[in-house]
Amino acid sequence: MVLSVKELCGDSLRRYQNDIQIYKTLIHDVSEKIRKRHQEGKFNIVYRVPNMVFGNPRYNSAHASYHIMKEMIKGGFIVIPNEHNHLYIDWSVVKKLMFQKKKEVTFCLDR
Repeated sequence: MVLSVKELCGDSLRRYQNDIQIYKTLIHDVSEKIRKRHQEGKFNIVYRVPNMVFGNPRYNSAHASYHIMKEMIKGGFIVIPNEHNHLYIDWSVVKKLMFQKKKEVTFCLDR
């Protein structure tokens, strides 16, 4: 039997879907840690992206960090990567918005 491009594409797609599932699991993990930290009245966290995932020798922590950063930034968080797979995640903008006074706007109509 001869190897086909379609077979290779199927393998690549399965690996990609597996990677995405791992990234979703990590995003869920960091989200739960953020919720817990927020309940404690804190507005930042340092999250360590795992160096390896058991059962997945192809796992790349740099790609995982990038994917987590991208999703957290989409959610409105400030994310700063640090060395050794650590991500500083900040949501103190929530604190600022909670205590920000609303400005009242009035219009004068001249008739």
